[in-house]
Amino acid sequence: MPFVPAAHPTADCFYVYPTVSTAPGDNAPRSSSPEVLEAIHAQAALFASVCRVFVPAYRQVTVGALLSGRYFDKGVQNVAYADVRAAWRDYLAHDNGGRPVVLIGHSQGAMLLTRLVKEEIDGSAAVRRRLLSAILLGGNVTVATGRAAGGSFTAVPACTTPGATGCVIAYSSFATTPPAGALFGRTTAPGQHVLCTDPTRLAGGSGLAHPYVPAGRVAAGPQPLPGTGFVAYPDGIRVACRSAGGASWLQVAAVPGSRVPPFQASLGPNWGLHVADVTLAIGDLIDAVRRQEAG
Repeated sequence: MPFVPAAHPTADCFYVYPTVSTAPGDNAPRSSSPEVLEAIHAQAALFASVCRVFVPAYRQVTVGALLSGRYFDKGVQNVAYADVRAAWRDYLAHDNGGRPVVLIGHSQGAMLLTRLVKEEIDGSAAVRRRLLSAILLGGNVTVATGRAAGGSFTAVPACTTPGATGCVIAYSSFATTPPAGALFGRTTAPGQHVLCTDPTRLAGGSGLAHPYVPAGRVAAGPQPLPGTGFVAYPDGIRVACRSAGGASWLQVAAVPGSRVPPFQASLGPNWGLHVADVTLAIGDLIDAVRRQEAG
């Protein structure tokens, strides 16, 4: 089925990409490198079917800083956040025009947008009214136990029903219970747990996810498929939010007999299915946004 961008979208999407830069140093140049463009294609391009997509180039914390242990240095983090905040303020001043907006971020992008929501949106009723939703995946958004908010945010709650707006969609995906040393799905904050919202239920479904995988990531014999399109696997995997042993996560399992490619813990068990957080349910995330716009 060919992709058709929305002719007159009523909402905007503000996307911040994950850690992908292999540039030297702790912070990447503010530029669109090939790995940045690949991330945008995989995680954000299809959202153009429901919104205008804005993607700021920012001096993100690099893969090298992650491997060297400097990833969470405050100075290094602040450089990346300052760029995202400046882009957000510029967008509000010159492009938003009162339109509803969806924030979309994964991994580092989700962490930076979590800080942005906390500092720029959570305490402002005027800006909150423009927030259609915040899709913050693989970033450990937290909520108070037994509540829809009260962790990462005070006024912005979790999305709990299809079409709900002004709320957060968040999860980290695993094929098994996150191990004790897992980087996602666990928090040490007392009285809080990591938020998991089932994207299929917010899209009006009941657990069967709709992955879209870039053709270049799908094997066709010894070579990947040609072209810049996507391969769809409707009803290829089943997902559900689970909680056990102090962890909360999106449990992912292939439907028996489906041809969906294996979503593997390629970075090791402590990362879970982190690399696939977005693509494994991107069809459902887009449908969830479509319902929010219609509501």
